[in-house]
Amino acid sequence: MSPQHAVVSVPRVRRPTVAGYFYPREPAQLRQAVSQLMGLSRQQPRDARVVIAPHSSFPFSGDVAAAVFAALHIPERWIILGTNHTGVGPAWSVMATGAYQTPLGEVPVETALAEELLARCPALDADEAAHRGEHAIEVQLPWLQWSRPADLKIVPIITKDENPDACRQVAHAIAELVRGSRHPLTVLISSDLSHYESHEAAIAKDAALLEAIRAVDANRFLGCVREQGVRMCGTGALACGLGIAQNLGLREATTIRYATSADAGGDPDSVTGFAGIIIE
Repeated sequence: MSPQHAVVSVPRVRRPTVAGYFYPREPAQLRQAVSQLMGLSRQQPRDARVVIAPHSSFPFSGDVAAAVFAALHIPERWIILGTNHTGVGPAWSVMATGAYQTPLGEVPVETALAEELLARCPALDADEAAHRGEHAIEVQLPWLQWSRPADLKIVPIITKDENPDACRQVAHAIAELVRGSRHPLTVLISSDLSHYESHEAAIAKDAALLEAIRAVDANRFLGCVREQGVRMCGTGALACGLGIAQNLGLREATTIRYATSADAGGDPDSVTGFAGIIIE
């Protein structure tokens, strides 16, 4: 491992940032909310290598997130890529030690896996500070904890980089790690779709995005974002996720559920699009 990638931070717990805001703060209420939303899905659970889920609040995107997680067999280990909304830290920030905490408990970082990934990929940096105020990964964890509370482990990565070359480099490194893993390892992409559009415009732009995602084509996806003028949270993370799927030879992407914030009672003149997608 190069000196710039050396993991020197003392293991610590990353406290919840949006508990009581994006999802319930009290453990019993959070379990009940997840259980109710998961119970609405009638999907047959399956294995998946790459998953895309929204990271908005439970009232707006919880039904979409629940649908995709209910459709999965939940393995022990996850690599989670999310958007860096705060702008803190390097382009690609890996929290390589410690744990993420939610009201349902702590989710340990799989340090050995994080260190291996850092050693493989010079685009990644070990940086815990960028994760402190960031919600993109945090909001995914209650779904996983509810399904598999005892032995869950993660490698959390957040990015503010949309450069195609960097996305390809990180995607290749993660795909190699997934391919060589002796245990099931799933990649979760935390991303919302179009932002601040009318309901009709969001549906149209998201339809074009979803077509590129279903084609499992990172370049086509990035071109669609650019050509359609899409404002979204997760461009780099989602492009990287599609690149991972391409590296793994995955060809089938299934949209489990799509909705907008207007479907949940939000302002129809300024909506966010949400999709739950499984790539097998």
